[in-house]
Amino acid sequence: MKILKQQRGFSLIEVVAALVIITIVLLSFSQLFIQSNKTAAYNNEKLVAINMAEAELERLKLMPFAEHLPPPDSTTIYIFETTSDIVKKLYSDGDNYRLSIKATQTPDEKNRNLINIVVTVKYKNSKSTAEGYIRYE
Repeated sequence: MKILKQQRGFSLIEVVAALVIITIVLLSFSQLFIQSNKTAAYNNEKLVAINMAEAELERLKLMPFAEHLPPPDSTTIYIFETTSDIVKKLYSDGDNYRLSIKATQTPDEKNRNLINIVVTVKYKNSKSTAEGYIRYE
């Protein structure tokens, strides 16, 4: 009998209190994980949109601009939106990406045979742009 009295364990109240404290700590960290997951998803969308805008700009640089539109004069601005077949093939969610391409030309750019191109890609809450020049002859 003397041996049993010397052995001590945790009471039920101590075990329940420990479980409550552990649950509160884990719940507070779960919000951190949820928010970091949302941030990672948003950054992934943004990165895809940036890469898509830059790829479209490079594609336009490789093709003569005359195949798309005639060179604009100093007052003309072309804006068109598209969901290209390339976008649909490369990205499983390609239908939700919207590309808009704006071409402008100032008199100084016209003298240098340059067209300013701004490619904007929109996807849900993300919007990314890439800007560059296309030389035409």
